[in-house]
Amino acid sequence: MVLRDLGMAGGGKKRKDARALASLTGADVMISEVKTVPQSMRVKDLIQLLAHKKVSGVPVVDEDGKLTGIISETDIVRAQAHLTGKDFCYTFYEYDPFAGQVGLFGECSPKVLDMQVADFMTREVITALPQESLPIVIRRMLAHGIHRLIVAEEKTILGLISTLDILQALALGKISLTEPPTKVADLSLEVAPVASEDMLIRELIDIFAEKGITGLPVIREDGTVLGVVSQADLVRQEAETDRRRYKYPDFYGLDPFMKKVPLVRDFGQEVLERRVKEFMNPRVISVRLETAITAVAKTMVAEKVHRLLVMDPEGRLRSVISTLEVIKTLA
Repeated sequence: MVLRDLGMAGGGKKRKDARALASLTGADVMISEVKTVPQSMRVKDLIQLLAHKKVSGVPVVDEDGKLTGIISETDIVRAQAHLTGKDFCYTFYEYDPFAGQVGLFGECSPKVLDMQVADFMTREVITALPQESLPIVIRRMLAHGIHRLIVAEEKTILGLISTLDILQALALGKISLTEPPTKVADLSLEVAPVASEDMLIRELIDIFAEKGITGLPVIREDGTVLGVVSQADLVRQEAETDRRRYKYPDFYGLDPFMKKVPLVRDFGQEVLERRVKEFMNPRVISVRLETAITAVAKTMVAEKVHRLLVMDPEGRLRSVISTLEVIKTLA
């Protein structure tokens, strides 16, 4: 479904309690309740958590609850793409009842899902102090191209600020604006990279990594927009597949060397060879070139999305606008 009836004018009258951007701090817009995960959590359990909470990343803490890193869907997708097909091997001794003696055995398996969060998390975490001004926080997000910052003091997590939190303050009129671009057309947006419906997931992940993005519009050869596909779609599919395994296991085969019945099918490899059309979300949320920036912010907050498609009057795709582009108008 394409939303084409977004606000055309400004965001309505400003609230009387609106404050200048420079007078706001990170603490004024941050979320205090932050979900964290331990370093020892298995990746498969993390995937289930992200899918259930509908979040794209979480801070990682040590046994004392101190910040040690952050892990996101991007980390998981890149790890799966990079490590699928590579073996993680170990050896062990085990009594062989057939040979009547203890033998040396080895086992190799690309078990990305069974590895720990600590193996893939980003250890260099960009943070903010609660007393830092909001313009400084915004400039830091833009400089690093990130959608969220952890608010912390001496490795103690106090909160989290996302670009959507900042846009919510804008949408609610808590921030008083001074001559921002009034419409989408006023922004310098680049031509959006796109995916085709028959593109392999392997190729899609390469684009994500090369462009540093997490989602793409999916179009036909004639330029018709079919939907959008994101890293979240891939991770949620993996979470659903993993849940099904408990009830409907994949096929097993007898390994005469191990005297065991190991799982044969590799889900990660299977996903990489599938097509974008199997994972894309057909629901499209769009704005027009003449749509007001405040209306864009309200839509992003209401839909809880970090990007919207930009369409021309003929309904053709022109670009994609992200929350980073919107908060750039505040910096």
